[in-house]
Amino acid sequence: MNINADQIQRVLNEIFFQYEDSLAQSGLLLEALPTHVGVQLDPELYIEGAEIRLKCNVRIEVLDDLTLDDNLREVISDVVNDWLRSKNVDFELAKVGIQPENFDWLPVSLVRV
Repeated sequence: MNINADQIQRVLNEIFFQYEDSLAQSGLLLEALPTHVGVQLDPELYIEGAEIRLKCNVRIEVLDDLTLDDNLREVISDVVNDWLRSKNVDFELAKVGIQPENFDWLPVSLVRV
């Protein structure tokens, strides 16, 4: 990554850290994952063709041996995506030059803490 990409990544980390706190406070994931203890939003720039794109790894923190099937992962991804959009993430991303249609991948994983 060049300096510009590094600067963008730092700004994205700050943006998503703020959303991470708000998401945790919202209780949005409690219905689907009542035993989770936290969530991490980890933005990651990548290149596809000639476009700079963004994915956000959604890491669910758990204490137990919870597993997620593909259907639940997709539901969580969609819920977090919709929530972020409702909180104006597109506006924040546009400030650093990322178009809303280039932010469309939110893979979900578990982290045991």
